[in-house]
Amino acid sequence: MKTHSSPFTATLAALAIAGFGLSVGSSAALAQSKPKVEQWLAGELENDAPEVTYDGPPITIRHSHFLPRNAAVNGDLHVAFAEWLDERSNGKLKLRYYWTNTLADAQSRAFEAVSQGIADVSQCYTWFDPARFDIWLGLHLPNLMERSSVGARTLMEIYPEHLRKEYEAQGVYMMRISTTPPNRILSRNEPIHTPADMKGKKLWATGKIPSAVAAQLGAVAVPLTPSDLYPAYQTGVIDVMQMHNAGAILFRVAELSKYRMPQGLSVNPVMVCANPKFFDDLPEDLKALYYRGMHMMNHAESETYFDKFAAGAVRQMDEMGIELVSQSDAERQAWAAALQPVEEAWVQEMEAKGVAARKMLADYREIHARLDKLSDDEIFDLNLNEPVPNITGSYVLPPRK
Repeated sequence: MKTHSSPFTATLAALAIAGFGLSVGSSAALAQSKPKVEQWLAGELENDAPEVTYDGPPITIRHSHFLPRNAAVNGDLHVAFAEWLDERSNGKLKLRYYWTNTLADAQSRAFEAVSQGIADVSQCYTWFDPARFDIWLGLHLPNLMERSSVGARTLMEIYPEHLRKEYEAQGVYMMRISTTPPNRILSRNEPIHTPADMKGKKLWATGKIPSAVAAQLGAVAVPLTPSDLYPAYQTGVIDVMQMHNAGAILFRVAELSKYRMPQGLSVNPVMVCANPKFFDDLPEDLKALYYRGMHMMNHAESETYFDKFAAGAVRQMDEMGIELVSQSDAERQAWAAALQPVEEAWVQEMEAKGVAARKMLADYREIHARLDKLSDDEIFDLNLNEPVPNITGSYVLPPRK
């Protein structure tokens, strides 16, 4: 299979020069030392896709996104994936992104846009419209994960049993689920050390669990979409920002902050949904290509953006002069004690509704513990060779040849 030059290759070089710690190079030896996800994005992996024999007219996927094209490394990741699909489908499957909500609202109205066929595929986040969901809201709880690459595969594995019913009730299919790492604490005017320091602060919190976390800490929850964060933080609508490290750079809230504290609060799962008719009508070999590719893209976003770019973002925030507020053991224990009641209260509420929240969390933690023992390369291999079955409607992925 031929090697192509992805736009992500240039991005890797730029980030390496900027000190973001991503490997880059063209020699065979260096290629072997690169993480497998970077080899995949650079077109260096053999046999990374099923054969496509479809010879009809090209089919274009209209993907609605709320991010801009120049969104840190994530925009380049999406473009590299589109290029991979185009090449591996022999030009028969095109992926066109409509950035910054130019096709449809990919935030609070995403489910309508996809179910009504305005977009074929979109970011469809449950937490932008939390009144529709019960079991999904537990995925925001603190203390579920640290590595996005582990969290993403875990969510894919629990989806068929625990998450499918509520999601497909919105008239869409699931394509992939990743997750941010824990949201850390950024503040503009004064450092946050203990849970007591949060009392009365206006905290960005969208959805049931983030709002419950805010209430538990005595803070005031301010629900906003990501596109509204910068002006709200800049003008004091928000006093304290909870944001994963990569997002602090992506959404530029780091540049408004004086202090950062590594305490993890809630996490935000990241979902991509598809119009059922669009997916069902795809030729069978293009379905298989897209389904498998979305598993690899899911891992790429998790490892390369949420995890690796995040490590570079921390270094960048240090260079920006943002003061790190360290935690003592006693302070960490105080945070854990303050946040624990949020989980138990949510579980009890869900169980009273007949929702198997306790089993979902137990299954999540069992799978997460197994996956957390694996390296990122090993998790990538799982997504390449053993995609999770039964994710997208009733579609059954053919065995890999």
